[in-house]
Amino acid sequence: PDKKLKLYLTFAQARLVAIEQIRKDSNFEGDRGKRIHDLLEDFSNIVDEMDANINDYAGQKLDLRKALNPVIEGDTNFQLRLRTLKDAAASNPEAAKQAKDYEFVLTDASEAVDADLDNARDVLQKQIAAFEAAKQQAKKKK
Repeated sequence: PDKKLKLYLTFAQARLVAIEQIRKDSNFEGDRGKRIHDLLEDFSNIVDEMDANINDYAGQKLDLRKALNPVIEGDTNFQLRLRTLKDAAASNPEAAKQAKDYEFVLTDASEAVDADLDNARDVLQKQIAAFEAAKQQAKKKK
């Protein structure tokens, strides 16, 4: 789980970096909105897959405590970057015009990150509580 979740974070991060590069590169002037749309769609799919993996691993009773901290940090960073993208569209007329191509998928990406973050925090809290309870039970048996 540690390695796989870390890879998902890396893949998602790469999509956001590509979006930032496209926003700054004048060579993408004509189809910038479409390219951002496609990258955001990829990003959402990756985050959804990461969320599904967290659920699968938790269902298998695997210890995710170490793996979930980077996911929580990454999702928090993703929220900020997506909010920045949304704010840029609100403050810049040219960006607002391009944002029409990706505003729905941006909302979808934000919701995917929020859901993944909530799930990661919930699973982490449950696992911390479960391992603490198991530790207390082991002490009682001694």
